[in-house]
Amino acid sequence: RGYYAKQIKEWWKHFPKEQLLIVQSEEFYRDTPRVYNEIVEYLGLKSYTLPTFEAKNALKYAKMAPETKEKLKAYFAPKNEELYELLGKRFDWQ
Repeated sequence: RGYYAKQIKEWWKHFPKEQLLIVQSEEFYRDTPRVYNEIVEYLGLKSYTLPTFEAKNALKYAKMAPETKEKLKAYFAPKNEELYELLGKRFDWQ
């Protein structure tokens, strides 16, 4: 599921790039009101201020073993580089 460039390329086969807004979830969780407003504006919707922004699907996970984290970083590094090149921007993923 983390091979995002492949998934985005599939979407782009069916929709123009301008019709898809790609939002980094970490950015959304870090500054929900700002990103929410960017999404509303992108969609051309009337501005609406939500009374609260509560995380409803944020789960807590056990700490990952360092060796597992290193394996995952190595595995996803080229896939993430492909994504960054595709989008023309980098995410703050470790």
